[in-house]
Amino acid sequence: PRKRAYIPKTMHLVVYKDHSTLQQEVGYARTAIEKADCLLKKLSEEITSDRNIALVEVAPTVELLTESVISNPSALMWLLRMRSENSETYAHGLKVAIYMMTLGRQLGFSRQQLTELGFVGLLLDIGKLELPDSLWSKPDKLSADEHSMMQTHVNAAVNMLSADQAMNQHILLGISEHHERLDGSGYPQGISGAGISLFGRISAIADSFAAMTSERPYDVTRSSFDAMKELFKDAGSKLHAALVEEFVQAIGVFPVGSMIELSSGEVAIV
Repeated sequence: PRKRAYIPKTMHLVVYKDHSTLQQEVGYARTAIEKADCLLKKLSEEITSDRNIALVEVAPTVELLTESVISNPSALMWLLRMRSENSETYAHGLKVAIYMMTLGRQLGFSRQQLTELGFVGLLLDIGKLELPDSLWSKPDKLSADEHSMMQTHVNAAVNMLSADQAMNQHILLGISEHHERLDGSGYPQGISGAGISLFGRISAIADSFAAMTSERPYDVTRSSFDAMKELFKDAGSKLHAALVEEFVQAIGVFPVGSMIELSSGEVAIV
């Protein structure tokens, strides 16, 4: 694949071709999603019992997602669009993981790096599970104090994951920087520009898109097309412009599973 200036020269890139059609892959993709749902629900229950997360527990599920993304990412994205909306915190992580891995595939990331992106997506918001339900499900604008408390979920996630194990650097950066922004307006560290890692920039884009296209108590749910337009508004200022363009190419302006109105007035699913 084309070598991008923002990708480190040490990264070995891969050219991917679909191994199966969407129809052929759907069964495998559905199994991967079901296992991911079960895993994340189990982890959320363990977190409320003050148990730290071991990455080895997550690895088999991430591998299933990786295999499906490599084979044909459209199947996973189609299933995401078809399933009923789930407001649980862990459900958001599955969306982010699939979007991150799909972008990574577009960029030519190796299987190992796609797996690392999967870990980041699945686990980047687990710190929210330590916060009161009333906070992250509040339908109104957060107060300054509530906003500060919400921001603690990033470091909480990192602490949960690194308590009993050495953290992979890519996974650590992807999780710790998913709310950082190029102009320095993000949190928790206020990192700007080149100080934000490649994995951090990718997680910021995927997390933003997944949030905008999901049901949220505090904001409207945007269509994929409108969410893409919002990403482009922030491209170059808050989000990495070249990566936003790659993300749109990878996901598609009208992702698989999107409902659209044709010029004839008929409604169709992509």
